[in-house]
Amino acid sequence: MEPEPPDRPNDATTESSHVENGEIFPGATERPPSAEDVDPLEVQEERRRRVGRAQDEELRWANLKLVLKGKARVLDIKPPERPGKWRTDSC
Repeated sequence: MEPEPPDRPNDATTESSHVENGEIFPGATERPPSAEDVDPLEVQEERRRRVGRAQDEELRWANLKLVLKGKARVLDIKPPERPGKWRTDSC
């Protein structure tokens, strides 16, 4: 595959996402966001959601470590006897 000649333009965009052909979209803001733009209740909900997700992930990792150490009995999980073959009761 030959490289493109330098006189051909590529498809890369060089302008910011809210500016197109010199036209600024109505939703674009010129000032940086401030603390007044943030709803404290939304921040609290997002923080609680992220903390809950992190706690769930930590629990999954802890459970995985127990299973890998062969302590699945602690979790009340039965490892498959033969992972390559699955038993079906629909016969």
